[in-house]
Amino acid sequence: MVGCPFINCAVKKKGLDFCWECKESSTCEKWKYHRDASKIGDSFKCYQKLEADIEFILQKDIEEFEEQQKNRELILKTMLHEFNYGRSKSYYCMVAKVFTINELQQTLTTSRANLSSLQQKEKAKVMHSTIEKGAPQKGYLLKLRK
Repeated sequence: MVGCPFINCAVKKKGLDFCWECKESSTCEKWKYHRDASKIGDSFKCYQKLEADIEFILQKDIEEFEEQQKNRELILKTMLHEFNYGRSKSYYCMVAKVFTINELQQTLTTSRANLSSLQQKEKAKVMHSTIEKGAPQKGYLLKLRK
């Protein structure tokens, strides 16, 4: 199993907290590879938002980013609890990373409407449908590369 290339390079080899501290980050080939690859499909670790995440941290701070991630985690747990029938964990993880907090909350609200009589598998189909309608409009890619 190959570890995260950013952890291996920035943390283990260079002793940095993360890539944004590296003087080579703007020209790094590892970054370029993952930025380019994420445009055709994503890996289990979502790289689509990597640059935006780093920009957020640089403009605001790591504590605000961590708080945002905790909110994403809570929404993801809700999605998994209410809409997963055992086959959507990776998909919902990617959605939770790619969508904004507001988009995630709206997706939950829309998917929850009139679902009380549906079984878990049907609820999952409703959630998937809601996600699939919104993702292309925002330019989100929800396909894992193999």
